[in-house]
Amino acid sequence: QIDQIVRACPKERRQTLLFSATMTNQVDKLAKLALHKPVWLAVDRKYDMTQTLTHELVRLQGEDDSGKWDEDSKMLEEIRGAALLVVCTSLVQSRALIFCTTKIDAHRVMLILSLAGLKAADLHGDQTHAQRMEALSKFKNQEVDFLVSTDLAARGLDIDGVKAVINYKLPLTLVRYVHRVGRTARAGKIGRAISLACDRDTELLSEVVKHTQGKVVRRTLEPTELEKWHGKVTEMKDDLEEVLQAEEQDKETI
Repeated sequence: QIDQIVRACPKERRQTLLFSATMTNQVDKLAKLALHKPVWLAVDRKYDMTQTLTHELVRLQGEDDSGKWDEDSKMLEEIRGAALLVVCTSLVQSRALIFCTTKIDAHRVMLILSLAGLKAADLHGDQTHAQRMEALSKFKNQEVDFLVSTDLAARGLDIDGVKAVINYKLPLTLVRYVHRVGRTARAGKIGRAISLACDRDTELLSEVVKHTQGKVVRRTLEPTELEKWHGKVTEMKDDLEEVLQAEEQDKETI
């Protein structure tokens, strides 16, 4: 569409300006298509992150029944859920965006938080537009303390007063990390980016440390709190599956 518009406009008398919240390779290609020797004006470079953002890295540790750490095991997911609950009850108790990599994860995490007695809503692509707007409204109006989302909320949303971004699972690329953590520490305010990390995330975390201008903190969660919440996550598995099954039945009925 842009190419058609450009060809329909006069070459000599056309003045073109391009605005983008982020500067990706795709945007760069678009600029070359529509602009002639442009002057570039940018607030930040591609990977820049604000100095007022603190990056807190939580290393998930443990092992399965074989005595080895399996990063795809159910035990890891239980430990990850327990670690998230420790973070949400002791480090950041409100105004936090929690990012997951899949729609299924986002919904399950929202249910885990709710079963633990915390106020949470989820936001992802399986919802209708009305459902997504309702979740955003609840978070903006502080009816819920946590908004659990996929990368759907990583760009294009300006939610005032987000205290922290929590990476339940880290994204695969630094660009996606930058988009996620950009939801907090905006307009000179301070913010926190708390990431639950495994061995597979080492390369990405090295890139984060390399490019950030803010403080990096390697955090260890209180073992007794982690053990307590791990027990509760294990106990709520049946309730969680019951809720998910009931939701599936409701969908089939509709």
